[in-house]
Order: sequence, then structure tokens, then C-alpha cells
Amino acid sequence: MMKKRNLIAFTLIAITGMLALSTSMSLAWYISSSNLKVNTITVSMKTERELKISTSTDLETFKDELTYEELNDVDLFYPVSSMYESEWMKAKSSTPIFYDASTTLYDTDGVPFLTPARGGYFSQSLYLMCDDDVWVTFDPSACWFKSNEQKNVESADFLQKNYYKDKSIEEITSGLDSLINALRVSILIPDADTYNYFVFDPYKEGETLLGGILDNNKDGYYDVYTSSDGISREVLYGEITNREKAIYDAPSGEDILTSGELSCFNANIYGMSEHFNKEESINNGLIIKEENSLEIKGVDTYESPFRIPLKRDTPKEIVLSIYIEGWDLDCTNINMGANFLGELTFKILREM
Repeated sequence: MMKKRNLIAFTLIAITGMLALSTSMSLAWYISSSNLKVNTITVSMKTERELKISTSTDLETFKDELTYEELNDVDLFYPVSSMYESEWMKAKSSTPIFYDASTTLYDTDGVPFLTPARGGYFSQSLYLMCDDDVWVTFDPSACWFKSNEQKNVESADFLQKNYYKDKSIEEITSGLDSLINALRVSILIPDADTYNYFVFDPYKEGETLLGGILDNNKDGYYDVYTSSDGISREVLYGEITNREKAIYDAPSGEDILTSGELSCFNANIYGMSEHFNKEESINNGLIIKEENSLEIKGVDTYESPFRIPLKRDTPKEIVLSIYIEGWDLDCTNINMGANFLGELTFKILREM
């Protein structure tokens, strides 16, 4: 008779604790949450093998499931970015490095200073072990993320009364529900022999660019800097190669007001500053890094690059991270205080 083994399912619950942000701000990089919570579910492994998990390498601690108390808390989530992952991967860092995407610091050439994020996301080393040599992956049928609609309606009521009086509850709720599109899950395999890193976008639709112009100083206009030759230009944030290939349009002389909701990604243009021409710049050789992300759907096929190698009765370290990608277009001020739920489940893919 086949054994049915429990592994683990992570339930991520972001419970609102509102931040005092001014309604005049064009950007809110922060969402509120209480902590990362974990429940367990039963997963049919359809195998005689035992797949177990622990938060340490102590063989006595491996078991079928983890309790909430054994995992790290996250007091506050805020958007970070996986940009420049290739840099720390070259050095084979033992942990992933996420960067603060909301910086307003840059040098005299308009190149932003990178600041590693010190928190605002979940990340923890976990250890998998099996009684045979196997490949392990996610079970797509038991991995899901969704908006917590009930909590978002409650948040929308608070926001409507205190911040967005000109918006309906339905409009605000819709904005809150969309934040789930910016959620990311990553797995780092940190050992030297099989070092690898994977980012998963549960709601992947096209590519996310990890660079461009932003309104990070929250004044309603794309941020600008003054070059050493006295010219005012828009700041190019993010992971951008060949910045010298950037092409800017001449100042229009009058401010250009944008249409739609103001946000970090949709701002006005200063009439006395040179405006970044994205299309011509790319044609000229400028490269904006695309997020290297996978869908969870289909990861349990032989063609999928995501697989974790386990040697018999040997703990295998992975670093699980859950975060909000700051360059995702769904990270805007209307999402302040959003709530979401989710589960992640591992399974054996096949023998090695």
C-alpha cells in the first residue's frame, strides 16, 4: 500500500495594520502585515519514499511537517527587487540579496546607489531529506496564491474613510486585490555543487522589466537629476546596462501631465527636464534587465529547470523567500494595506 506523506504548505496571511501615509503621495511602497503563518496539508506522494523537512541539519528534527513557531516572522512586507541577482550569484552567496527599489539616492551622473534591503520579506533556510536519491519540485496542483477578499473589503472601508474619499469601496478593493500579481516566491540552492536560484511569479503575464524611470520622491513627477554639465534629466533606476546609450528627448518647455492614477510608474514630466525615450534607447543598445522568473504551473515536468537534487538520507539546504517585487506594475499606492493568502507544497518529481 502506498504511503501518504505530509510535507509542508505555507499559508501567507497579510493582516492589515494601516500605515499613516498622506493621500497626496503618488507612491506607497509599503503594505502592512502581521507575520508569516504556516498550516499543514496532506499531500499524496504516491511513493514508498519518505520526504521530510526541517529547519536544521539535525537528523532528529526531520519530520513530515513544520509548525508556525519554527518559521521566521515577517512584521512588515514592503516591495524589494531581485535585480542584480547575477552579481551575488557569481559570488555564490549563501543567501539571496534583495535590493531596495525605492531609493532616491544617486551620484552626479544620475546612477542610483544600490542598497540591499534589510527586511520586509520572508526568507529562511529549510532542509529537505529523503530515503532515496530523488529530484524534488513544487506540486503545482497544491500551490496557490489569492487575494483575501474579505480582509481587502475591510481594508478598503478604512482607506475610503481616511485616505481615498473620492473613490468607491469597489475601486479601492479592486486595487487591493491586484497586489497579488506582484507576489514572488524564490528558491536558492546554496551548495557549491548544485548552486542555483529560481524566482517564481504565480501570476506571470509577460516580462517584468527591472529598470526605468520612477517617481520615488513622491512629488507627482518622474525623478530628475542635474548632470555635471548643468542639464536636468530623468533618473534611470534599476538594473540597466550601457547607460551611456540612453537617449533623452529635449525639454518640452511645459510640464506634461499624465492621464490616469498617479503612481511611481505613472507620473508627470517636468517641462524643463530631458525625458527618457525608452524605445529609442533600447534600439540604441541600452539594456533593461528582464526579471528571470518562472511560472509555478508546469514545474513538475521533466522539461522544467526547477528541480532540487536530494541524496539519500542527506539534508539538502534550500533558502525559501517570499517577497513583493518592487518593479511589478501592480506595486502602487492604491494597494496599501492589501491582504493575500497562499500555499506552497513540495513533492518528489522522480528518481535521480
